[in-house]
Amino acid sequence: MKNQEQSVPALWLSKDDKNKTQYMIMLTAAIDCVRFLLRQGLSFRGHDKSSNSDNRGNYLELLDFLADYNEEIKTMASAYASSNLKLTSPKVQKEICFAALAQTLTYIMKDIGN
Repeated sequence: MKNQEQSVPALWLSKDDKNKTQYMIMLTAAIDCVRFLLRQGLSFRGHDKSSNSDNRGNYLELLDFLADYNEEIKTMASAYASSNLKLTSPKVQKEICFAALAQTLTYIMKDIGN
């Protein structure tokens, strides 16, 4: 956060509407995968993430499954296949999990009250 030009809000504001829409499609798919895996109590990663592996882990396989059944996700996934926008890194997965954790804690605390 030392370089404000590279902060998330600055990068978001620098994107045009088309790029924002594309990013939101991929982010929504990634969040849906994380939510599913968390609800089912399944692991995220496999032993072999290489593209020729039969089982690359639940997260990547589920994301591929979504892409097979949703043309927008498939288009965005193939368009960003060689870039950093794939949202498949363990760091991104953990950040989405922490956001889900914070949201869950908020609902529990609201339900319990003071």
